[in-house]
This record gives sequence, structure tokens and C-alpha cells, in this order.
Amino acid sequence: MLRFATRPDRVFLAFVHQAFEEWLAYSEMLEDEDLMVAHSDLAKLFSFALARATVNKLLEASRAPELYQLTDYHWLLVYTAVCQEIDVHNDYARAKPDGLSQVGPYRVGQIDKDMVIDRFFWDLDFLAIEGLPPLSGDEREGMGLSAEAWSISMGLPPHPAELDLKLFREVGEPVPMDDADDDEEAYLESGAIPTYPWWRHPA
Repeated sequence: MLRFATRPDRVFLAFVHQAFEEWLAYSEMLEDEDLMVAHSDLAKLFSFALARATVNKLLEASRAPELYQLTDYHWLLVYTAVCQEIDVHNDYARAKPDGLSQVGPYRVGQIDKDMVIDRFFWDLDFLAIEGLPPLSGDEREGMGLSAEAWSISMGLPPHPAELDLKLFREVGEPVPMDDADDDEEAYLESGAIPTYPWWRHPA
């Protein structure tokens, strides 16, 4: 499992797996130059081959029982795949008579992207704006920027070590993830979900 800011519920896990699978299927039809058109931010950091290999590892880790800690390079790929899949899902759901589209064993209505990001992502430092002024290490630390987020803002490709998936307990944190409240009880193992998250009220 990947370590999100909040422990993932069944529906979100199914959606993350689907997002990775769809991104991989989509990327197989494209060439490196297409990455610049589709995702210019990723193209500065990843070749398609490296992005695909990394997403494959993320998919495997997300299905594993162990808990994995991600770097900001990983988070950029997770964010890209999840946001793209939410947009596609919501378009498909709107076109269906019942307003629902398939996500694993669920049929889900509109997904609130902002709520998903707020709930499951620690922060969005990996989207740091390019062109930041030169900063010392202390200044970067004062801004709360990780080493990877700074490298991403400078357009630097990842070092191989920055793409290693590490077991969470190896990085010295004492608590796995924040509790998911009663989300496990809120979602059955399959079925229809009018909106996601469940406490999101339709607009």
C-alpha cells in the first residue's frame, strides 16, 4: 500500500489502481515526443519509458500489504494519473443515464477532485512553480520544500535513488497513516455510490 495522508478507503484504492492501469494503457499508445504535448511538466523530468516503469512499480506497491513511503517524484506521477482519471471518470459518468461509471467493483458518480487531493495528498510541493529564485538550504527548509520538490522546480530528472520505493518503517516514522474515520464502514465491498467521497453533497 502507498502511504497517503489519510488511510485509503476501499473505493479510493480501487480508483488509484484503475488510474495507474489506465495511465499505463494510455501511455503505451504514445511516443516520448507525445509526452511533451500531453504532460509537459512530466516530460522535463521523465522519459515515457521511465515514467511507465515507475508507475508500474507504484501499481505493484499499491497492491502490496506493506506500507511504502513516496518521494515527491512519485507524488507527481500519482497526482498526474489520479487527476487525469478523475476528469475522464466524471466525463463518462455525466454521459451515463444513471450518472455512474465503473470503478473496480463499484459504480461511482461524480468524484470531487479537490476533496480527494485535500484528503489524501500531504501537500502539493511537487507542483512547485518553476523559476524560484536561488535559495540556500536553510531558506528551502524554511519554505518546507523537500530536496525532491526543489529538484522538480528546477526541472532536474530524478536520481535513481529518488525513485526507490522504501518501506515506511525504514524511514523512521512511528505512525502509519492518519485514521480514515468510519470510511471502511461507509463503503460496502461493491455497489453504487452516487458521489465520492460519500459525505460530498451533489452540487
